[in-house]
Amino acid sequence: MPYVYSYHVHYGLSKLNRYYINAGYFDKSLQFSKIILQHLSNDNLTLYAHIHALIKTKQFDEALTEISKLSKVINDGLFIDYTLKLEVYVALNDVDKYLATYQEFANKPERLLALNQYSYKHLTQFSMRHTSLYKYTPIMYKKYQKYHGYDNQFEKKYLTFMGIESIN
Repeated sequence: MPYVYSYHVHYGLSKLNRYYINAGYFDKSLQFSKIILQHLSNDNLTLYAHIHALIKTKQFDEALTEISKLSKVINDGLFIDYTLKLEVYVALNDVDKYLATYQEFANKPERLLALNQYSYKHLTQFSMRHTSLYKYTPIMYKKYQKYHGYDNQFEKKYLTFMGIESIN
């Protein structure tokens, strides 16, 4: 009898995978994500979880390979592949690739960056990690506000970075 991979199996494995990621059991998460990806190789959420676990377990070369796969299957306006690449380059302390990837990410069309609230949020946060990118911090933060409004926690991080005390 042939093996059938049903939606219910996928849902159960995905739920366990999310649990293991959130609990910090990255090795367990990798086990589940590998099973899911054998059957649904283009599942964005599973690819993301898999790559996140690879980064957390310091498997950077494999993470970069998987990021390339993710880049091919995500929709326009989702730039999580850039965020993951930036995390890898931070972990590797590869400043040149970090700066080049940031510039490539920041130069995506504004209409696409504005689609997802995390794009400008991540661009703001990643600009805070290297002195040569500090000049982008207020620009990206203002674009975040323009398209996505106010976020109390995010504003506190921004104001702290800028050396301004929050009144909240």
